[in-house]
Amino acid sequence: MWTGAIALLGIAASCLLVCLTYELEHGDSWNVGEGAVFEEGARNVAVHELRPGNAVRIAVTVRNPGPLPIALDEVALSSPDVAVDAVTMLEHAGQSAECCRPEDATPFRPVTVGPNDQIMIWLALRVTGVNPYPPCSGFAVETADLRYHVLRFPRTQSLPLRTGIAFRTPCS
Repeated sequence: MWTGAIALLGIAASCLLVCLTYELEHGDSWNVGEGAVFEEGARNVAVHELRPGNAVRIAVTVRNPGPLPIALDEVALSSPDVAVDAVTMLEHAGQSAECCRPEDATPFRPVTVGPNDQIMIWLALRVTGVNPYPPCSGFAVETADLRYHVLRFPRTQSLPLRTGIAFRTPCS
């Protein structure tokens, strides 16, 4: 009797450990928005003009490396200078950004992502408020915040973007 209870407790503890340490990855595709100027350095950055109301649509692909399916509940950005106006998705992201047009995306809803599968998320961003930045300065968005469930256990994760998205004021 004790052996069965100990085995059951071990299995439950293993499931809990797997669920609490589960991590998603960046998938194969991404898009930094139209009109970006690329800066190379320690990390590639796509730079957009920093002005109130400037709208940019970016994409991030979220990959589930497995072995369990996950329920993706929310994708967001945490930046006081950028509002996310719309979130859309392509459930079958494919292997490159060229295959996945934003006009083919549907409004985001909670979705199950199977093991070794990925989903492309499009985020419509808008620079908010007044511009307090001096010339040649600004801010960057480098992570997407994910909220998901693994075996009904809630998880949150900041997923680094493949290419940083920066907003900068003109230098002149």
